[in-house]
Amino acid sequence: MHTVEQLLYLQGVGADYTSYNGEHVTISENARYSILKACGYDLTDNASLSQTNFNLDIAPWFKIIHSCNFVSASNNILKIKVSEMQSQSQILWTISQNNQLVSSGSTDISQLNEVGNYTFEDQYYSELGLELAVLPIGYYDIEVSIDSAVCSGELIIYPCQVFQPLHDKCWGVSVQLYSLKTQDNYGIGDFNDLKSLISSSAEMGADYILLNPLHALFDTQPDRASPYSPSDRLFLNPLYIHIQNVAEFKYSSIAKILVDQHFKCRLFIAEKNETYINYALIWDYKFKVFIALFNTFLETEQKENTLRYQEFEAFKSQKGAQLSNYCIWFTQQENLKGAYQNPNFIAYLQWQAQVQLEQCQSHAKNCKMKLGLIRDLAVGCAQDGNEFNENESLFIADASIGAPPDPWSTAGQNWGLPPMDPVKLTQTNFKHFIGILRANMMHCGALRIDHVMALMRLWWCILHESSNNLGCYVYYPFEKMLALLKLESQLNQCTVIGEDLGVVPVEVKTALSDSHIYSNLLFYFEKNHLGEFIAPHEFTPHSLMMVANHDVPTFKAWWQQSDLMLRNNLNLFESKELFENAKRERVSDKTKLINWLNQYSNQKVQTNFNNQSDYKYIYQNLLIVLAHSPIKLLTVQLDDLDGNALPVNIPGTDKQYPNWRRRLSNSPSKLFSENEFFNQINRARNNHE
Repeated sequence: MHTVEQLLYLQGVGADYTSYNGEHVTISENARYSILKACGYDLTDNASLSQTNFNLDIAPWFKIIHSCNFVSASNNILKIKVSEMQSQSQILWTISQNNQLVSSGSTDISQLNEVGNYTFEDQYYSELGLELAVLPIGYYDIEVSIDSAVCSGELIIYPCQVFQPLHDKCWGVSVQLYSLKTQDNYGIGDFNDLKSLISSSAEMGADYILLNPLHALFDTQPDRASPYSPSDRLFLNPLYIHIQNVAEFKYSSIAKILVDQHFKCRLFIAEKNETYINYALIWDYKFKVFIALFNTFLETEQKENTLRYQEFEAFKSQKGAQLSNYCIWFTQQENLKGAYQNPNFIAYLQWQAQVQLEQCQSHAKNCKMKLGLIRDLAVGCAQDGNEFNENESLFIADASIGAPPDPWSTAGQNWGLPPMDPVKLTQTNFKHFIGILRANMMHCGALRIDHVMALMRLWWCILHESSNNLGCYVYYPFEKMLALLKLESQLNQCTVIGEDLGVVPVEVKTALSDSHIYSNLLFYFEKNHLGEFIAPHEFTPHSLMMVANHDVPTFKAWWQQSDLMLRNNLNLFESKELFENAKRERVSDKTKLINWLNQYSNQKVQTNFNNQSDYKYIYQNLLIVLAHSPIKLLTVQLDDLDGNALPVNIPGTDKQYPNWRRRLSNSPSKLFSENEFFNQINRARNNHE
């Protein structure tokens, strides 16, 4: 195999793919070579490339085990590699956890079954299956020896499936937390609003709240509002802290005065009633109170080394270097206000955010929710954020995650998020990936993985000026990343939902299903080969169903076609013809939905649905039909209960539309006041009608 071609294979650079319409697309040589260049390879240095290929492909055969070894709990088979000279020897091993021996053994190598082999310079190497003792799933250290050769590494024993807490069908709510509107928040939804939403929805029978990503953004640049372009996925956005629930608020006269002044300020009152959030203004208000709370904390807790202060120190100790480095990075940013120069202030905000998030999940469980919170994990991080800064060697700066061309984006999509290098991810024993999973599985019952296909492949956009929209799929160690996801799910008792919308390879769908990871369905897209909405009994049972999410129109906008008008006003259609086609297609889809409802609606008094039917009437009946279906998780979008026609996000826009800012119009308590509708949902979910 040619040196560069071999490196393309070892680096996971794809050669072709199947497009949205089933077409086979061959990726150009130029695009594939550009991926290697972005990874730092000099394609003119053949000697260096050959050495890299040797290190990645051949050298691993010289070691008995890898630095990171995966063993399925279903068979306990560890794969080892031996030379022909070692084939008549004995292998010995010891397994420990937290420096405590948990298992050991020995066996004749000749008794082991061969599962693979390799020949290099006339030397034959075998890959053999070594059966270990049954051990609980988890992380271990292993040392093996053959004659004088000794090799050690990590041992990961992983389960076959993710954690499964649910047996019955249930329903819940999806919400963009910042969009919640209540009297005592600061113009942005916070953790206290989340508790109120939990109470109101649980009273109506909801079993979970699906949230937007809560990742840390850019406090010094509050207008960078997208929760899917975070600074760091290991930390939380402090804007969600509810000031009045921080313990120091009771003792801080300054904080109380500031809150009183703010809530009486005409500008602040006017801002809370605006359709779109002014993040810069709200952050300025909340920041001043945060400082007052922190100063009170120092005065009342630090000086006396109280139990509360010791809890803060314990939090910092638990988070370790990751939190310390995050705080230091923060203090080095431009345009910092005074208190930001104290790393402990940053740590204090992270502490309070985590405390309040934990309280929300505890409240959900006290309200008898089966899952409670479902958190959302973004597919990447921003290049100028702390996560990239702390793991710069792991990320590719000259590429960005995106999507290949399709009818909605003929040039493809660039999401502005640097991808991780799959080779370096493996070489670092997946430490960063594990850390991200752990951080986001805290204080919730489930984790939604945005763009779950990233476990297998990502579309890389090349960023250099001459790239001319070059892009290519790059493949990741799917089986190992999936194994880690299943393991962390079980260890954290957190089930998993994989956002698998769009073009998903069959092998990914199958593997996710076998792992009992919930699929994520959008009703708008659930059609058969004829373009008709599929029958309710044909939905994938082990799935989370939504009528709409943050990337598509709300149901009111979809039904009234106002989303198409808005996109046209923003010049997002490339031609008038495409706009007219979109309108015709929507009319057709509405007719298909009407026919679907007339066929599957279970009304005792039959009412025909038509194009003039009120959107709310259509939406509620649509949900009731879906509630009767076999899908395990039915999600009601709060935007749709609110009757909001404005989008929270329009994909493909940046400055044209105020994405991630639109508030809801009504409070949670008002949105959950229609008892009969939710009673029908509950009866349908419980098969009582």
